[in-house]
Amino acid sequence: MDGAHRTERITVRLQPAERVVIEQRAAECGMAPSTFLRTAGLGAVPRPRPGAVERQAVHQLARIGNNLNQLARHVNAAGRPRPWPR
Repeated sequence: MDGAHRTERITVRLQPAERVVIEQRAAECGMAPSTFLRTAGLGAVPRPRPGAVERQAVHQLARIGNNLNQLARHVNAAGRPRPWPR
């Protein structure tokens, strides 16, 4: 969309339990219920935000990948494995 203000409205009737589910799923995705419904209605699949455990795992994997890249760069620069400088 072009970033223009939204002026149109669609009214939806829900059962109380349906509203609770939509609000919970929107919160899991870090979205307002209206944004969640608009996103889903336009064809995207709203995804829940990763939890603390997932964020920590990604952080640790990134650190491991960084260390691996440093080791590979060291070996490639030397042309052969040699002791890591202290």
